[in-house]
Amino acid sequence: MKNWKSFVIICWPALICLFCSINISAQNDKEKTETLLNKMSWLTGEWKGELWNGTIEEYWMPANGNNMTGVFRFARNGHIQFSEIMYINEHDETLLFMLKHFGNDLKGWEEKEQTIDFPLVELKNKHAIFDGLTYQLMPDGKLRVTVLIKDKQTDKIKEEEFYYSKVTSVQ
Repeated sequence: MKNWKSFVIICWPALICLFCSINISAQNDKEKTETLLNKMSWLTGEWKGELWNGTIEEYWMPANGNNMTGVFRFARNGHIQFSEIMYINEHDETLLFMLKHFGNDLKGWEEKEQTIDFPLVELKNKHAIFDGLTYQLMPDGKLRVTVLIKDKQTDKIKEEEFYYSKVTSVQ
């Protein structure tokens, strides 16, 4: 009986340290894999705005695994002009914003295997800067999206700003 008590008294602190280190290690691993995408959670929900004499809408679903999925649509006079499916994927400790355009007939603008990709440049508090695309939650609660677009007629790059107000939140 004495040996058992001595063993417990001697080993108990070591066991506590072992369990704590396992728990801390698991938490650190979880933080490493979820940190960047979780920092984008402010984007989830339904957003609506006006542009080009029509209505613009984005809807972002909460992260699931290493992905957030969103959809965009532009309508004018009650008719869809075009839409997009968008992914924000977390991979190798960074984010990649990917999108595909679709006409009002649901035919893709890009080739079947092609997407338009925007690698992450910087992620700050509610401000995601991708190469050619920026999402920023403004102090007034509006969402500002800035995208660089190539003008097909002039071949010049121009900056287009989209402003949205939040319609609903998603948990």
